[in-house]
Amino acid sequence: MKKIKNAVPVTKIHIDQLHEAQALTGCGAPKFLRWVENAPKGLSSTTIYNWMHGVTQIADEELLDFVLANWPKMPKLIEITEELIAKLKAEQIRTGIGGTRLIKTMDQVPSGLKAIMISNWKSGRADKAREDHVDAVLKAYEAIQ
Repeated sequence: MKKIKNAVPVTKIHIDQLHEAQALTGCGAPKFLRWVENAPKGLSSTTIYNWMHGVTQIADEELLDFVLANWPKMPKLIEITEELIAKLKAEQIRTGIGGTRLIKTMDQVPSGLKAIMISNWKSGRADKAREDHVDAVLKAYEAIQ
């Protein structure tokens, strides 16, 4: 078995914080690791899963602290509801502007927002989206008279 440097026990408090971070962001460990930059070497979604589900009771303090500090900072994911789809379609009809042109009208485009995402929301091909992306799109549509 591999020796863990700076070993600390994974407590119920840690487990609760990990579950809270997942619930807050709507993202699991694999998505967190794709989003986060500069993850410490040796950190994997399996490691995080094992902490969360009590499979591993000891953690490398650096890895655990990194996850607990950064996972809650992820942008929140929200469900793409039928109501949201209807609102986006209504705004496109009202303004005559689709995703590509809408993004060109925005003063500040949130990092990672692409026109294809807006199309996927409207078509139902996406079931979740970053809340800040949806808010920015709705705000941009509302700004168009």
